[in-house]
Amino acid sequence: MYIPIRVSSKPKVIGVKNGISQIEFDRNSFLKLKGKFYEFYNLFNSYTIFENQNLAFNFNNSDVLTGKKLKNATITDIMGFSPKIMSIPFIISEKFYNVIKDFNIGNHILFEVDIIDERDKYFLFFKKYITDKELYFPKSKFFSGDNFSGDYKSFVFSNYIDYKNYLEINPLIQIESIALKNTIIKEDLIFFQSSFEVFFSNELLNKLNDNNITGMEVFNGIDLIFVD
Repeated sequence: MYIPIRVSSKPKVIGVKNGISQIEFDRNSFLKLKGKFYEFYNLFNSYTIFENQNLAFNFNNSDVLTGKKLKNATITDIMGFSPKIMSIPFIISEKFYNVIKDFNIGNHILFEVDIIDERDKYFLFFKKYITDKELYFPKSKFFSGDNFSGDYKSFVFSNYIDYKNYLEINPLIQIESIALKNTIIKEDLIFFQSSFEVFFSNELLNKLNDNNITGMEVFNGIDLIFVD
């Protein structure tokens, strides 16, 4: 069983009311960084990364990125940040990483982050994604709109090509139920191209909760199923 998780947007958890981020990087400094991280940013902040993820694991990074805590923000073990990097959903604490590294989390990379006035270690965390092409489309469900406004519509596509063609017409469609073939390797932590949420195995989530990991929020809007 997998549970969809996102960075908490609750002010009582993250301290800020923007619902987005606790840590901010200076955008100009961010873009002007030399070395491996600069190259990484250019690659990982574009859709190119989903087409050739193996490029990520050729990086041997030595840069440390400096960020600052937003006013009133609370430091947690998993945090949102700005400006966004498309394929990196959050910053994690060393405490968080020390828990998940004992599980099957697949290929991943850590980029060290120095948060001003914080002693503990933090990292930008990337792991290999399951791309849209790998979804089992006949059993995956998508939607647009919402019930509140009365324009909710549900979609099922026969294959990736049909999905991609429709996405060009309506780029605002979102995924509601993810289906994968049973043959795919089942890791304890799964990133999907089509989902803002990250999926944790029940065992991993329980371990994180046992270790009082902060900043996580369960999102009940997406299902993950495996089919024969």
